[in-house]
Amino acid sequence: MSDHKFAVHAAMAGTAVLLVKHVVTGFFGAAAKFKAGSRAPEDTPDGKQSFGVADADPKDETLKAAKLVEMRWNRITMNDLENVPIGLVTTWAAIAAGADGKIVTSPRNINK
Repeated sequence: MSDHKFAVHAAMAGTAVLLVKHVVTGFFGAAAKFKAGSRAPEDTPDGKQSFGVADADPKDETLKAAKLVEMRWNRITMNDLENVPIGLVTTWAAIAAGADGKIVTSPRNINK
């Protein structure tokens, strides 16, 4: 298999894995938002969500734990939104431009 063909297959596999990860992360993030009471009112059947700020008992440890889980999933999602698109664009742009992985070598291989 040529290097270019291998690069295309590797990029396709990586893109597919990241797509599945995005969908799974979305489901876990949404579940965390529902448990924390942070979903928008139009996302619930009764329309009575309060974005997690009203009608909450300040001593409710379950709600505090749910809020922490929600915040963690928000950070995971935001990290993916910051890093995955630029990585995919760079990968596919390098393939489209016909980049050659053999050009980049470590300093130890320069004199060989």
